[in-house]
Amino acid sequence: MAKPSRRERDRIRTNELDARSSSNASGSPRAGRRSRHASSRQRTFVDRFGGMILFGFAALGLLAVGALFLQSSTQTAYACDTLLTPGPTDPIPTATPAPPPSPTPDPSATPGPSPAPTPAPEPAPTQRLGFVVSDLGRDHVRDNAEPVRYPYCPPGSGTHWSVAGKAPMPRALYQPTDAVVPQQWIHNLEHGFVMVLYSCGADGKSCPSDAEMAALKQVYDNAPTTEGATVCGVPNKVLVARFDQISTRFAFIAFDRAMLVDTLDPQQAMTFAEQWTDAPSAPERGGCMS
Repeated sequence: MAKPSRRERDRIRTNELDARSSSNASGSPRAGRRSRHASSRQRTFVDRFGGMILFGFAALGLLAVGALFLQSSTQTAYACDTLLTPGPTDPIPTATPAPPPSPTPDPSATPGPSPAPTPAPEPAPTQRLGFVVSDLGRDHVRDNAEPVRYPYCPPGSGTHWSVAGKAPMPRALYQPTDAVVPQQWIHNLEHGFVMVLYSCGADGKSCPSDAEMAALKQVYDNAPTTEGATVCGVPNKVLVARFDQISTRFAFIAFDRAMLVDTLDPQQAMTFAEQWTDAPSAPERGGCMS
């Protein structure tokens, strides 16, 4: 038999070396290849789901930051120690009694001077509506300061803002979605305005009906004018706004005076405004919206 050529011997040797390097002495696969297969079969929970876990933690972090931001942006600007309840009203003034009628003249009597004409009876005085509330001062505070705490709500005076176009508030009929706080309209009270407040209830879902909102607009439009309103260039000095921290459904507020009712009577509301617009109790009565 012919001997294999040198080229064939080299090829055989190369094949043997390759076979030897891919197996150990017992003919089993190399340890390195076995460990790679074993590793792929034994991946841990973290190896498989680590990315998803990290993503979940990141999402929770974003939600927490958003909640903190929302809380800070909606932080209540004021607090109330208690809710005001209806107080004692002023007594009904006593009408001046009419003078007795003049006696009928006797035709047989000697003519004398004509009797003085009987004066016309005076109209019955109108009761002063509402009741006096405790004076809480009238300090100013920055509108970005800490929340203001009022001993009672709705306050008839107290700490308030002084920000052009914001406090005092522009005269308007504010809707339930308009954000209004006492620090604004107390400045209006200080200037002799009257606030007509309505509540949407503790749950925020019991706002006035369409008919009641129409009655509020009637008060806003038709409350009597005053000299101070003419100076300010407005029909009257009445504002209407939502305020839920009331023990009744409606409240009428002047500086250091209040009237609380559950049933809206437009005529009663306009009488309150007539009596207490630019009242002597208002420290800066006659002031406008600036």
